[in-house]
Amino acid sequence: MAGVTVVGGGIGGLVTAIECREAGLDVDVFEARLHVGGRAASLDGPYRANWGPHALYANGALWRWLGARGLAEPAAKLNRTAPIRFRIDNRTRRLPRLRLLRSVMRLRSADAPVDRSFTEWASDLVGAHHAKLAAGLAGPLLFHADPGSWSAAFVLDRLRQATRVPPSPRYIVGGWSSLVGRLVAHATEVGAVIHTGCQIDTLPEPPVVVATSMEAASTLLRDPALDWSSSAIAALDLGIQGARSDSYLLFDLDEPGFAAAYSTADPSLAPRGHRLIQAQVGIRAGESFPAAIARVESMLDHAYRGWREREVWRRQLRLIGQTGALDPPGATWRDRPAVDRGDGVFVVTDKSAAPGLLGEVSFQAARFAVRALAANHGTEVRSRSERVG
Repeated sequence: MAGVTVVGGGIGGLVTAIECREAGLDVDVFEARLHVGGRAASLDGPYRANWGPHALYANGALWRWLGARGLAEPAAKLNRTAPIRFRIDNRTRRLPRLRLLRSVMRLRSADAPVDRSFTEWASDLVGAHHAKLAAGLAGPLLFHADPGSWSAAFVLDRLRQATRVPPSPRYIVGGWSSLVGRLVAHATEVGAVIHTGCQIDTLPEPPVVVATSMEAASTLLRDPALDWSSSAIAALDLGIQGARSDSYLLFDLDEPGFAAAYSTADPSLAPRGHRLIQAQVGIRAGESFPAAIARVESMLDHAYRGWREREVWRRQLRLIGQTGALDPPGATWRDRPAVDRGDGVFVVTDKSAAPGLLGEVSFQAARFAVRALAANHGTEVRSRSERVG
């Protein structure tokens, strides 16, 4: 048995701990806070808002991994009968115009280059205006004020996910804190040891997996090369008295931005007769946080009429670098900082060199790290899903 130290008790750290135990490795997890979960957190109280918008994807590796261990359910799907609206050219629509839909389909079927921006590449195919709107449609998976400025291949992958039929988002019932609870219970059951309230200021002896934010990992390892592009968003969480005219989802292709009444899919997130809405826009260069929040509020006017008079609770968040990796033109996920830093040190973050959407990156990075650790100790590693399959 080889002991592994995991610094950080977020999703990446908990997945690392479970995979280590499944590979026959002893593991201790050290979390600085008094509770684990990191950014996978939900508020206690009547409005169980996540720390920013969260979802899993049924066609993703993380969902399959959770399902193989009985940790994915209960979860809610998109409510297909609830109203979905789009803000396009400052008008609210039930569906985009046919011409835009055709443009999106043309882009979906094309091969996008890595070395050009999405806006530049898509403009050549469907025109500048539809390129901007298509980038806005992918916006909820980029969390950036200008989603079209990133690598065309990177953005197109997210556009395909956003327009996938049938829709693949899944929402953990009770919020993401419920998912954390399931992971902690399973990690403990398989023999991982979790320590909370333990601040680690000096890199432990290897083998060690640093499963924190990339900024924290850079400080702990004293390695400035641990850096990658991310975004800044203004997030607004609202509790409002419900109205029959309220939208379920709003895709704002003008800003771009996104809003969702999460309690429509999971009623446990808000009191009966109320809605929990989580909305966000990317903060523009040089824009103040209050100005960005004002844009979010203006966006909500298009989907939740009279919401200001119905508001009973709110939370505003300025989230910097907490929305995952963004790949610029000329780069792919393989160009991000490597998971294996050498000498038995591994870094697992949502900006590491691993594939996936948003939080799936830290999950895949965790699996990369454990495979390497197990190989170093002569242990064959196969995931439970592979074993039971």
